[in-house]
Amino acid sequence: MDQDVLGTAIRNYYFQDDPTDIEVLSPTMEDDVLPVSYLFRSIDDMPKIERKALSLSSGSVLEVGCAAGCHTAVLLSRSLPVTAIDISAGAIDVVKNRFNFDHLKVMQQSVWDHKGTYDTILMLMNGTGIMQSLNKLTDYLRRLKALLSENGQILIDSSDLKFLYKDDEDGGLWIPAGINYYGEVSFQFKYKNLISDPFPWLYCDFETLKEHAQKAGFSCTKVMDGDHYDYLAQLSIS
Repeated sequence: MDQDVLGTAIRNYYFQDDPTDIEVLSPTMEDDVLPVSYLFRSIDDMPKIERKALSLSSGSVLEVGCAAGCHTAVLLSRSLPVTAIDISAGAIDVVKNRFNFDHLKVMQQSVWDHKGTYDTILMLMNGTGIMQSLNKLTDYLRRLKALLSENGQILIDSSDLKFLYKDDEDGGLWIPAGINYYGEVSFQFKYKNLISDPFPWLYCDFETLKEHAQKAGFSCTKVMDGDHYDYLAQLSIS
């Protein structure tokens, strides 16, 4: 994101107590609002899928897309060694200022540039999103596999957007022309006078994730369903 809109909002909330919301714009989905405070939520305010993923996290943990560090905080409270990465400079600045633990490393970095070996890779708040599109999914999973220990796991959540395209009369799917996969969407973040470039985001149904995970050398299990077409999956090296 060219102007680090998300990171600016996170910084202003943390350092200046500025609660201004982030607007989430999309040509394919309804526009929405993301309260910045939600990125600082405690475990009591997290969906059950996130709480389950955090409870299953073990050993050394790589959190991909740590944002303001709400999941990092829970992992640290369990004394797990955590490496938190995000491409947002503002988010990383806040996480570095929020926490001072010997068992925490914080880096402004993408998965593609990161080096290390972990027992758990944690990807929450629609963890498949940063894979951008379906045709990048297998390669992205292979990259994550290279960062796992022999008995490591990936804990990742996503949502099946099929409900947006169901025909109310016959229950079939009505997919508009020109859409490669119904879970591929585009977003922009708007915050005050800042607006990001459009960026692709992938919502992936479980069966499709499982198919690509197997291509990448994983076994893939659905841990649980959420309350609104979402789910938590666990990937293990097969």
